[in-house]
Amino acid sequence: MTANTSRIGMIATIPAITDANREAFENTVTEAAEAVRAESGNTRYDWFFNAERTACVVHEEYADSDAVLTHLGTVGTIVGQLARLGGGLVVDLFGYPSPQLSTALEGHLRSAYMPHQPGT
Repeated sequence: MTANTSRIGMIATIPAITDANREAFENTVTEAAEAVRAESGNTRYDWFFNAERTACVVHEEYADSDAVLTHLGTVGTIVGQLARLGGGLVVDLFGYPSPQLSTALEGHLRSAYMPHQPGT
């Protein structure tokens, strides 16, 4: 598989949603979800909050690196707002990102995990 044709999964973690920012954060989540679910390369975009609603993770999946880059272009400003409102953003990536995607995620990428290849 090449980086441009590999499916890409991501878990984005937003660690510190304060009481003062919670309503604005949740309104921005709604805006982001509507935009992302309309993207043609998106196959999963699910938000999960902890019981206190002070942290959340987003499970995302895209057809390939190009679809993630399109996603970042579509909602990059919104993602920035979520990171500011939620105390930051870290991303764990699953798959083979293209060099362009790796560059685009610099500063937020905590870990990258490659698929298990039997016999390797």
